[in-house]
Amino acid sequence: MNASKLRTVVALSAVLILTAAIGVANAANAPIPLRTGPGSSLWFKGTSTMHDFECRSDSTVITMTRDEAAPAPPDAAALLSLMRSLAVREVNATVPVRTLKHEKDGLVKNMRKALKAEQYPDIVFHLERYTLSDSGTVADTLAMNAQGTLTITGVTKPISIRLRAYPADGGVRVEGRHALKMSEYGIKPPKMMLGTVKVGDSVTVGFKLQLMTLDASAAPSVSGSSTSERSR
Repeated sequence: MNASKLRTVVALSAVLILTAAIGVANAANAPIPLRTGPGSSLWFKGTSTMHDFECRSDSTVITMTRDEAAPAPPDAAALLSLMRSLAVREVNATVPVRTLKHEKDGLVKNMRKALKAEQYPDIVFHLERYTLSDSGTVADTLAMNAQGTLTITGVTKPISIRLRAYPADGGVRVEGRHALKMSEYGIKPPKMMLGTVKVGDSVTVGFKLQLMTLDASAAPSVSGSSTSERSR
């Protein structure tokens, strides 16, 4: 075998080994069958020269994977235990821009335009890793420091956010908030009423998501605490 053919064989072998390794890595994660329950919501809070505003969506889509060695959680208690054991691997939270609503149609129209909804229809948070925080991780409540990426208008930025998870109403409630600037994601803050009303660059993204295992609707609540007792 000449040197040229040898190099080709070596290169092909390396590709095959790498492909196999990637396949094994992907196989190590398994999906967690979930749905978002009632009360799940994500919102943007901001300011303008006229008054503060809030746009809200009740249509967040969640996908989550776990370490394949960990069993699929049959109920809320098992899901919270899975989070506590750090066996959750990846999470994607997707919010369609068109689902953001406000009582004033004009503000919604300008916000969707600023977010380039037709070109970039989704806002996506991708969780890559998380750790448990000693402060706040008590009893049935987990405090977590999560690292991942946030993609808005096609611009992806690393993000670090504090989360809180606890059992409520037969599921696991996950909530948190994060301040950011629209300009960091290439967004020009909207203007209204011929430019006399200007929206501030800084906004706070907040969310409160009710995660339910697919058979959790038939399961009793795993906590005696009511949702109102833990409201933001």
